[in-house]
Amino acid sequence: MLIIFRNTDFAEYLSVSSACPFLLGAIVDYHLKSYNDEIAEKLRNNIYVDNVISGAENTSEAIKLYTTSKSMYAEASMNLREWITNSEVVNEFIPKEDRAFTNSVKVLGHCWNVKEDTINLSKPKAVLDQQEWTKRSVLKCIASVFDPLGLLSPVLLRGKVLLQSLWQKNHDWDEEISTEDQMKMSDILLDINKIDTFHIPRKVCELHGTVTYSLLCFCDASEKAYSAVIYLHTHQAQTSIVNMVFSKTRLTPVKKITIPGLELLAVVIGLRCLKFVRDQIRVPVAQNYLWTDSKCVLQWITSQKKLSVFVKNRVTEIKEHSNVNLSYIPTKENPADVASRETTLEKLKSNTTWWYGAKWLLEPMPDWPVYSDQQSDITEEEIEEVLQTEEKSNKETMLVQLTNVDNTERASNPPFDIDSNKYSSVTRPTRVTALVLRFVRKLKKSVV
Repeated sequence: MLIIFRNTDFAEYLSVSSACPFLLGAIVDYHLKSYNDEIAEKLRNNIYVDNVISGAENTSEAIKLYTTSKSMYAEASMNLREWITNSEVVNEFIPKEDRAFTNSVKVLGHCWNVKEDTINLSKPKAVLDQQEWTKRSVLKCIASVFDPLGLLSPVLLRGKVLLQSLWQKNHDWDEEISTEDQMKMSDILLDINKIDTFHIPRKVCELHGTVTYSLLCFCDASEKAYSAVIYLHTHQAQTSIVNMVFSKTRLTPVKKITIPGLELLAVVIGLRCLKFVRDQIRVPVAQNYLWTDSKCVLQWITSQKKLSVFVKNRVTEIKEHSNVNLSYIPTKENPADVASRETTLEKLKSNTTWWYGAKWLLEPMPDWPVYSDQQSDITEEEIEEVLQTEEKSNKETMLVQLTNVDNTERASNPPFDIDSNKYSSVTRPTRVTALVLRFVRKLKKSVV
């Protein structure tokens, strides 16, 4: 069960002594350390400013947490009040003067429905029914949504993609965007205004006793974004439960990168997210798994051939995570495919693959499908061709950006659009122009 309570005296101290919040926090931390007790350690690890968010497996443990915590803080002349749990038995045990009489509590920016034991994202106050959209208002609307766990990242991706396109169109901050973009933003706003109505079960682990925990990560990339999504796999005897706990999406860079390159980036952020979740979740994780639907990336990781600098640096980072089992998964079964593409809130609600992963994850681990490297139908020659294509496309893109200057503007504009007003002397822009010309000549030779 989830338990939330508040140190009201601590909150009052913070309000009158805004210059010393660190000292107050240090005093509480020092006081709890002096007990060398399991409950004291639990309190230390779950204090957020003046709120404590903790939990218990049963009623007796919750009551013990209440009585022990009250006595610990009382010795420091502090009072823990506004207790609330999702157990009516525990709530009845807590005196009325210490209880919070509410059905909805804010938990680290999220809303917790006590009776239903669900959480939902808070609708941002900055979201209004805009009549005219500008780049400034679009950014304000998208940045106002607080979703640190990435629960609705596939829905919020639509706004990020639109904002990136506005930057590429060189819109001014307060310039009205096109009618087509305004219609897109209006559709996105409909979903943002409804995010507080979508409730997600808070509990991700319903098993007790001897339980084995594993973290499962899935990675994917598309032309618009690359993503990673992580699930907590809980196994006991013949029962397995899988729930999504974290996801991360990133837009593809403006500078074009091949799809295999983006898949490689997805694996990198997937491994970083795995480490982050493993450090924060505070349960003994037995095994770590990562799946990608890119056979090219798996070949890069095991290849002994010379790789490009871009690929080599990221493969080196991947190999540092030796405790993670890397495997291949078909795109149709990859839940991260949802996060790398845009979707609506209504579609995401009914997408069981996103919330619980592939169906075979509920089966015993020995029965999980395995796609070995021998099943890969991509050859070493194709891998080499992808590398050469990637390097050549990068060079050609840079060459076009440097040499594609309109002939009609050459007479009035300086070379390569270098603004001489930004330099303090004539010598500096002259040197920059010379260096760019030298670089262009080298690119022409290498491309040809």
